[in-house]
Amino acid sequence: MRTGVIQPLPGIGDMVWFLPALRTIAANAPGGKITLFARASCLPASLFAHEPMIERVVILPKPKRGGLSALTNLWGTWQALRQAKPDRLFVLHHSPRYQQAAKLAGVRDVIAYPPLTDKTYIDGWVRSRSFLASVGLPVEDPTPRLSVAPELVATVAERYAGLPKPWIIMTAGASEPVRRWPPENFAKLAEALVQATGGTIFLTGAPSDAEIVARLTDVCAAEQSLISLVGRPLEEAMALMTLADCLVGCDSGPPNLAAALGCPTISLLSLDRPPLHSPCLEFIYPPDGQDVRGTDVQTVITAALTGLEHSKRNPE
Repeated sequence: MRTGVIQPLPGIGDMVWFLPALRTIAANAPGGKITLFARASCLPASLFAHEPMIERVVILPKPKRGGLSALTNLWGTWQALRQAKPDRLFVLHHSPRYQQAAKLAGVRDVIAYPPLTDKTYIDGWVRSRSFLASVGLPVEDPTPRLSVAPELVATVAERYAGLPKPWIIMTAGASEPVRRWPPENFAKLAEALVQATGGTIFLTGAPSDAEIVARLTDVCAAEQSLISLVGRPLEEAMALMTLADCLVGCDSGPPNLAAALGCPTISLLSLDRPPLHSPCLEFIYPPDGQDVRGTDVQTVITAALTGLEHSKRNPE
């Protein structure tokens, strides 16, 4: 009996929200393992490289738009399911396409979200737990948790062993302009934290964040304490997150990921109100309730310094 799970939302943060649900399903699956069907954009192979509950990752095709998109998307999902035909499939999404494709692929037992009856937004962290409880699989631990290979953590620790602590990660990139705190603000934050702690600032992000990080570096007076890791493999960033004393970032995947790895995290929000899903996570809301650019630099400096004081990783 093979158990599969479809989680088609595209972001890293989305996948982190579903971690408690995935663990619960795996714990009730034969052998404690599942096959995960997910989008390439959430980098599932990297996220779950050291997760024994994931037996296999199968990439779902990116949804198409246009005249024949419904048939094209159904066909693509059917092909993905045929790669690792599960006997039982949990569909953590309301679209009927996934159920239809599963039936066409010959999956014997499909357990799926009910159809969406209204447009009210419910995040994946809350909805997946409610859904599993309704089918007799209550989630006992609602906190998203991830792990990284110990040997990779040791390699990263050795690579940067000579750099002053505390180690502070900053992630200035985000998918939308309204979510991006200005690089100049991050530069002021970095200057203040280096002056107050004498530590090292690691700048992480995807290759698309290179321009933002370059702007940050250009205007930062503490440039000598900045280490840019933009474009490095996600696994390396994850290993660093397990070692860092704090992460400060825009509302995007990395803050969610860092919190799941046990790193004290501060996420700068814009108009969204995501779930407070981890004790390692702190949100800072913009004063106008809309635009992260209105968040005061001193507010973030104070929150970061307070977080560092309480961090168990902070050196003696």
